[in-house]
Amino acid sequence: MVTRDSAPIGSPCWTDLWTSDVEGSRTFYSELFGWEADDPDPAFGGYFIFNVKGAPVAGCMGDMQEMKANNTWKIYLDTDDIERTMQAAEAKGAKVTAPPMAVADLGIQSVFLDPTDYSPLS
Repeated sequence: MVTRDSAPIGSPCWTDLWTSDVEGSRTFYSELFGWEADDPDPAFGGYFIFNVKGAPVAGCMGDMQEMKANNTWKIYLDTDDIERTMQAAEAKGAKVTAPPMAVADLGIQSVFLDPTDYSPLS
């Protein structure tokens, strides 16, 4: 497995599974890839981390209050200027579904759909 200290700008730097079956997903990915699942963190709505040999590889969460999990993997892309990136994405036809927002002291995230994603949102 490749390891790195930081992601190049524009490359994937993290991924999350948003699942309606948290326990089933914990079991599935643990059996499929040998991932170990941390305990859910109540401070982050039950979000937890999957690890391989102690290294974090992905996050996972279920429903978040009134937002229902839509059984999708979310890919995070590294940027050095989230506002500029979101403006550029919109200018190129992306649909912003969540504006930039701080995630504790971990960083800033935003959500957009690229213009080639024609599937309806759940």
